[in-house]
Amino acid sequence: MQTSEEGDTVEGYHIHVGGGFGPDAAIAPEIYHDVKAEDAPGVIERMLKAYLAHRASPKESFLDFTRRHDLDSLRSLIEREAVE
Repeated sequence: MQTSEEGDTVEGYHIHVGGGFGPDAAIAPEIYHDVKAEDAPGVIERMLKAYLAHRASPKESFLDFTRRHDLDSLRSLIEREAVE
């Protein structure tokens, strides 16, 4: 749960990327903490836009993309993407 600017409790999320299961099992590190529910769709949209714009090739998976970058680099790529 998050607190709004008015002091009300609002729904929120922690966003993790780069995890996996099976032979490539890994715990996904947290890229964003305490994202308000109303802001989450925009964050996810920017993440996907960054992936499509900066993947190594059309065959690179989102998982491989997130594992190829450190968290600060990923945040930087994501924050540069505009949501329309």
